[in-house]
Amino acid sequence: MTQKPQQQMTMVEVMKEFIKISPFTAFMAPDVRVCENGFCEVVVPLRKELTQSHGYAHGAVVSGVADVVSAGAAASVVGRVVTGEFKINFMEPAVGQALIGRSRVLKALKRLVVCQTEIYAVNEGCENLVAAALVTMMPVKAGDFKLIDEVRPKKA
Repeated sequence: MTQKPQQQMTMVEVMKEFIKISPFTAFMAPDVRVCENGFCEVVVPLRKELTQSHGYAHGAVVSGVADVVSAGAAASVVGRVVTGEFKINFMEPAVGQALIGRSRVLKALKRLVVCQTEIYAVNEGCENLVAAALVTMMPVKAGDFKLIDEVRPKKA
């Protein structure tokens, strides 16, 4: 899957590997910029295939960005996760050349990781907050997905 030994991979590299094997996420083509210590940032270039009839980013894409970036933030703290619950507020149409998702872990517990997530539309270099989400991620057993578990910080 990768040329580096797994124990030398950063969380950014791990996220990029997982994106490759997730068809919808790969279709959005997010660029993971930061993923560490409970914070994640991704950028998704807005292309025609990701818009709706008015030319705005489709709500499913905005939600998808929120889901991916929240998973990254949570995974950087607890390892492999799945989405448990999701609440998003769309504030304005997402118009521009890209979407930026930023998420931070508010609280990580044994069975739940709560993330606060914001989505910005980038239009001519200016960021505009277009959506906010509260996302609950659930840690899951690593099973065959050991990449994240080998990179995440170890508890003291």
